[in-house]
Amino acid sequence: SHLAWIVTFTFLKETNPTGFTFASAFRRLLPCGSSSDRKGEDDTDVVQTQVVPMRSLLTSQVVLSTATYALLSLIDISYRAIQPVFYAEPRSLGGLGLPPSAIGTAMALLGLGNGVFQIAFFARLVKWWGVRKCYLIGIACAIPIFALFPIMSAVVHYEDRGQSLASLDTSTDEYEISVVLIALVALQLVLTVVRNLCYGSVFIYITAAAGIIPAPSLKSTHTEPPVSSSSSSATCVPSPSSSAPSLSTKLGDGSSKLAKRHRAATPSKGGRKTLGAVNGIAQMIVSIMRCIGPYCASSLYAKGLAWEYGKEAGEIITDADPAVDGSEGIWNRLGGLFVYMVLISICVGTLVVGSRLPVVPWKPEEEEEALSEDEPEEER
Repeated sequence: SHLAWIVTFTFLKETNPTGFTFASAFRRLLPCGSSSDRKGEDDTDVVQTQVVPMRSLLTSQVVLSTATYALLSLIDISYRAIQPVFYAEPRSLGGLGLPPSAIGTAMALLGLGNGVFQIAFFARLVKWWGVRKCYLIGIACAIPIFALFPIMSAVVHYEDRGQSLASLDTSTDEYEISVVLIALVALQLVLTVVRNLCYGSVFIYITAAAGIIPAPSLKSTHTEPPVSSSSSSATCVPSPSSSAPSLSTKLGDGSSKLAKRHRAATPSKGGRKTLGAVNGIAQMIVSIMRCIGPYCASSLYAKGLAWEYGKEAGEIITDADPAVDGSEGIWNRLGGLFVYMVLISICVGTLVVGSRLPVVPWKPEEEEEALSEDEPEEER
């Protein structure tokens, strides 16, 4: 955390200055300095800081991008809650029975591979496929990720069918996982890396949704020039806009096109003022999802084990029996798969919501006008 703070403070630049600096904070705390200086600083802060109404932030674009981000976080946190538990679960319960060292190695390889993949390929994939397709492909990868859990459990039961479960000791380091299970775990980790394409894509949509929100209107803090009461004719100081012809008047249509191009290259003022608020709304919803996800996923996972093995979740770890054969065993097995069916259905719903995202992220109106006027010139 200290390294991240140093990197942020040293290399990143504030794109939405509010007038607050560390120096101004110390000057306000210390008694030194005249009251006029402090008053001037306060006035500057008031002019630069604008409060955006909450109602103006909840546009359809913001709601859609926030919903896709929230569903993605729910899928991700549910997967992260089940994954280490399944890897460490005893083989008698359908888990892999891996030692903590092996689980830590798998998680380390996942983090390293994810960082290298995102840096090396995310920008290229967005350029080739588009933002929406990257998001939908990532969410689609979550379906086989959850489906691999019961598949690996079935492989474990098949491998242990000819062995005595009583003599199987999964707590020792002498146990070696089979090649088939290694391949399935590797496939799951690779799909997890591809699924993380969703995060970069959804952040692009959130930034674009904040950029098309109109900037709040500024209330002028300047007073009108004083009118002379001694003379019968009122004289006012002309404004800068009326004292001289504008640059676009002198240069004609070429200057207006140049100005539109400049506005297209410059970030929208509304986006800069509302990006923090939109991100705050999104992070608030995502935080709620990250609280609900682990509780629901782990509870359904434990309850599924209880349904499958016919005992309470707390008793399963100490004394587990295989599923009963016959129709009762089928229903017990379906109970064990209930958590995966719920998570896969959430993935399908997320695909439906994500399909409503535009192929090209939203753009401010002035940028669209500038780009539309540049198209005929490029064609010529």
